[in-house]
Amino acid sequence: MRTSRAGSWSRSDGAGRPPRSLGTPRPRRSASVAGAAIAALVALTAVGCSDNAASTADGAPAATGELHIAVLDDASAPLQEAAAARFNKTSSVKAVVDRVASNELDYQAYVQSRLGSARAPDLFITAGVPDLKPLLDRGLVLPLDKLIKDNPALKDSFFGNVFQGEVLDGTAYGIPFGGVDPTILFYNKKVLADAGLQPPSSWTDFVSQIEPLKAAGNLPIALAGQDSGPTQEWFEYLFSQHLGNDVVADGLGGNASIWNSDGSRASLSDLRAMLDMGAFGTGFDTEQSGPAGSSRLVIGGIAAYELVSSTNFAKLQQADKNFVDTNLGWLAFPELQGGETGAIVGDLSSFYNVNAQTKQPVAVAAFLKELYSEKFVKDEVALGQVPPVASAGALIQADQKDPTTASYLSFVFNLVSKAPTFQQSWDQTVAADYGARIQGAMEPYFVGDLDAEGWIAEMKAATAPQL
Repeated sequence: MRTSRAGSWSRSDGAGRPPRSLGTPRPRRSASVAGAAIAALVALTAVGCSDNAASTADGAPAATGELHIAVLDDASAPLQEAAAARFNKTSSVKAVVDRVASNELDYQAYVQSRLGSARAPDLFITAGVPDLKPLLDRGLVLPLDKLIKDNPALKDSFFGNVFQGEVLDGTAYGIPFGGVDPTILFYNKKVLADAGLQPPSSWTDFVSQIEPLKAAGNLPIALAGQDSGPTQEWFEYLFSQHLGNDVVADGLGGNASIWNSDGSRASLSDLRAMLDMGAFGTGFDTEQSGPAGSSRLVIGGIAAYELVSSTNFAKLQQADKNFVDTNLGWLAFPELQGGETGAIVGDLSSFYNVNAQTKQPVAVAAFLKELYSEKFVKDEVALGQVPPVASAGALIQADQKDPTTASYLSFVFNLVSKAPTFQQSWDQTVAADYGARIQGAMEPYFVGDLDAEGWIAEMKAATAPQL
């Protein structure tokens, strides 16, 4: 649940994932989480709610004049409670924010078990199609077409490339909530300068820097190869450039021919060439993610570049703020000639969804306006998030007193707001067990245990089933 995108957690760039917080940049999903959530449905009974929520101990509505919002007990919960307090000043139906779980597993179990019952929340949160589709199949999620027709701002206030994350067959089911988390190329300014190099302006320029960096005694690219996420990000961007995000999405949706296409093979060839040149060194498969892992190589001036989740910025600040202020640079992925200009990959936001059986449709429509209100967006920005809302750009500049942070968050905002397409991380587009199989094909290709034909076969198998 995206999720990838409050400021307290971020998506994991590793094979394992941390406890997930909805409304924040997403961590990677694991197949075990989905399976455990199903098992937890049997055992789950009472789940605690927030101290200020006027509801029963198990989160069931205490009165007919209430609008119940199920949230995770994380850093974003106070934002949602503040939105409810504002809403309640003018509404006869009172919004109640129920903090129903402290981790993703229990949150998923809560939503899956309560929807369709008298105890169901009116509003809940998901993080894209894998979370949403099982609920849609049970008829539990309200289509938002009428709400959007009555209030176009429910769609128009958000970046189109993010809003599309929960549009299925032309019908919208979710309203974006929380921060976005695109993948960014970080670099050490001093390492490049000492090697007589400038940040690359194209893929060709980027590749041409590998040998000079090696000659200067540097590792060109740091990679947390022990984890599946960072290796997947290299596939995602090269496929995005060779094929375009829309074509990649078609492949992830089950069109097996995409993985055997010329563009697919060209992407794999580019990756193999980088590996053969020693761009990632020889010990990348032993490195883990984070400032104590692969990022220490960039901080320490050993490596020039690292392709990471945008939320890694906050981790680097905590680890070495002086390095971030003086030597950390960032840029969009270097584009291929003829590639899709401005296309990005990473994790979208989370999404608010409406219970198909809500008895408060008017109040729901009114409360959803909070998600793009200036006060709500300002609160998100204060947590270090980049909400996919047009007004967030000015608010980032006004909120951030630290110039480096303001510059970086503005870069992320502009990157996402201008992107023609935003491809969700591959493993996040399919059911969790198939997502694990996608990730499982990445590291073997990097270390040479899978050749192109083997990788293509794995991707065909992992994406052929439809959600």
